[in-house]
Amino acid sequence: MAETLGFVQRVKWNSAASTAFFNVGPTATSTTLLFAVLAENDTESALALKRSLVQAMVLAQLAGSEVSVMHPDTGGEVTQVEMHLRAQNTAVPAFWPAQSPLFDLLQQSALPGAIIVLDPDIANVNVTDPVQQTYWQGVVRELQTPKPGGTRSVLGYVYTGAGSGAPCPPGAAQGPGITPRSLAEVEGEVDRWKMLCPKLDGIFFDVGPEPDVFTGTATLNGPIAQCVKDFYGTIYQYAKTAFAPARPGHPVLGGNPDGTVFLNASQYEPDDGGWIMDGPSRACDVANLWEVGIAAYTTTQPRPTNVYPSDPPSWWTDTRSAPYRIAHVVYSVPDEVNQNQADMRRVVALSRQRLAGYVFVYDGTPAAYDHLPPYWAVEVAALDSP
Repeated sequence: MAETLGFVQRVKWNSAASTAFFNVGPTATSTTLLFAVLAENDTESALALKRSLVQAMVLAQLAGSEVSVMHPDTGGEVTQVEMHLRAQNTAVPAFWPAQSPLFDLLQQSALPGAIIVLDPDIANVNVTDPVQQTYWQGVVRELQTPKPGGTRSVLGYVYTGAGSGAPCPPGAAQGPGITPRSLAEVEGEVDRWKMLCPKLDGIFFDVGPEPDVFTGTATLNGPIAQCVKDFYGTIYQYAKTAFAPARPGHPVLGGNPDGTVFLNASQYEPDDGGWIMDGPSRACDVANLWEVGIAAYTTTQPRPTNVYPSDPPSWWTDTRSAPYRIAHVVYSVPDEVNQNQADMRRVVALSRQRLAGYVFVYDGTPAAYDHLPPYWAVEVAALDSP
């Protein structure tokens, strides 16, 4: 038997031949073609085994997890799949200045497969300056350095203003505190990251769609207009293409082998939000659905609410996306050395129940993601524990 190691770069189903094809390898351009045939004359037990193999390959692609696939020496028919899945992982807003020692700490401690988002101010430097390019490319390369179990995704921050810069009809209502960003401005910011760090893994789009801030219509807290959906669908395609082809070893998240797009759609509670995850206006590979303090996260009540909904929309927990494409950020979680970090552990346990695959628990406020929490090592261990 032979063994192929790598990421599931592509899955294709040929219905005429009842065959699933898988491209497995370290990058989208360096793969081995493998397959599973669901034959009419297979026994029920054989069909059940093959279906489980196909499901495992699809799950590995969505999760961006490495796989070990067994197949005959002279053929590509899959006989066994082993996934290197973690219980949970982390998505870290690393909003730190140049020369910060926190980058070294993060490189040493972040789990394989973690998502790391770099400070928006970094892209405001002279991105064509060779000194800046050399330094930040070195930081990115170190953070991406593979560890046993995989590498990490390093993304650049881009503000999107809740889609309020979308070309919607005149008269659209807009909530307070939002600065509109046009399509050209958002794409220009992506370009700046590309010039500074060509081997970046992708982009984090912050201040994403939020019905209480902007819907593209004359009223707030209603359905999101198609013009806003198109705005996010367009910048998703732009960012994923900007960083294609991906670097060798780039984790494939959400089934996308190109540049990763992580979207902050926190507290988007309406039932119609499935467009963010899939469909013609798909807006991301991973969505952050929660960014609030511990008090709101550990309290529940029915929607509409400012605390965690006891009746969350179905797309938050749809197993086609959750947990491997879902993130939660919970801040103001105190450092309780004498209580074995009980609050942090409680938040991690709740996040697992709520099907969040990526979690960041933080002792500060979102006004300044300028450090790692004092319980960082304990948090990483809790996320990695079965």
